[in-house]
Amino acid sequence: MIVRSLLIFTALVGAAFGDVRAQLEPFLEQHYYDCHDDFDAEGDLNLLDFKFDPKNPRNLAIWKDVFYRVEDGEMPPKKKKRP
Repeated sequence: MIVRSLLIFTALVGAAFGDVRAQLEPFLEQHYYDCHDDFDAEGDLNLLDFKFDPKNPRNLAIWKDVFYRVEDGEMPPKKKKRP
């Protein structure tokens, strides 16, 4: 899990990977949109419509928070399938 989390984080902050959002879309669809889409947005977080803009400090901070919550095992919830 830590390796996958590290790869996700690297993709999130590394512009050298091209269209990062397109690369992450299958992962987000499988593990996060059930709770964090435009309908549910648990914790006021809608990842479905949230842009990827690492040059924006607030945007990057939110993506880092997502990474750390996954790494710490907080997300997805224990009742859900873990990445």
